[in-house]
Amino acid sequence: EYLPNERELISLKKKIDERLLTQAAPTEEQAVALSRRNKETGDFKNTLTLISNVDIFDQVYDAQYLAGIEYQYQTKIGKIIPRISYADRFQQTGMQYEIDAYPQLNKRDYLYLNFGYSSSNIFPSHRAGAELYKMMSETMEMSAGVRYIDFRESTATLITGSVGSYSGNYYFSARPYLTPRSDAPMGYAGSILARKYGKTGDNYLGLTLSLGVSPESQQLFAGETLLSESILYVESQQILLEYQFTGKSVANLYKANLGLTRQEFLSQPGAYFLAMTAGFRYNSRF
Repeated sequence: EYLPNERELISLKKKIDERLLTQAAPTEEQAVALSRRNKETGDFKNTLTLISNVDIFDQVYDAQYLAGIEYQYQTKIGKIIPRISYADRFQQTGMQYEIDAYPQLNKRDYLYLNFGYSSSNIFPSHRAGAELYKMMSETMEMSAGVRYIDFRESTATLITGSVGSYSGNYYFSARPYLTPRSDAPMGYAGSILARKYGKTGDNYLGLTLSLGVSPESQQLFAGETLLSESILYVESQQILLEYQFTGKSVANLYKANLGLTRQEFLSQPGAYFLAMTAGFRYNSRF
């Protein structure tokens, strides 16, 4: 800040940035945190996470519940994250099994890979994703990829990508979703994320604004008909506030979120319902 043209400091900063980039591949949400990590954060190779979420609707639908557990393991080539999710929706229960991987390609590029399976009607039978992330500079990251979802009766392929950048303690990211359809106009969705970080990359306050329905959206029914594939195209808006923080020990990481969604009824175009979302994640790192 005070010696912007000091060659020795510029050289040292470059070496530090290169060393940070040689560490294991970051997840999408940790791209900024990677450059901000320090000794307070610790060096953990394993993370056990407990997940809980509830959606409460103002009409028609009963509350939906989701719980999950995931294990994140740091390998030499990147992170591997198996996950099991349990849901209670529409008087039905079901489980979904997923695995994420973040293989590092080189100092600046890495992949996101995902595959999921479920035998329950309240989850897609299969889902898969692939995305390439590239650090364009010390402050900007870009990505491009696809998501595939099999709803048993039909399938959906979504084209996506992201642009993220940070300045000081702030991080901003934008992500669009394009859904080509043979029998209708292309579907559009997207989100904008803003975060303010605290002392370390593990502590932040974030706000997400979304338009349209992302592949991770909840599923709805009309009578006995599953509307999973259809809600990818209805009009929807969401605002989500999230707060992540560490406990007395940096090995314990917590994340809470609270959101409000306004979504169109598929059977009643122009009519909307509201849904309140609340969730909590606990991470134990070792």
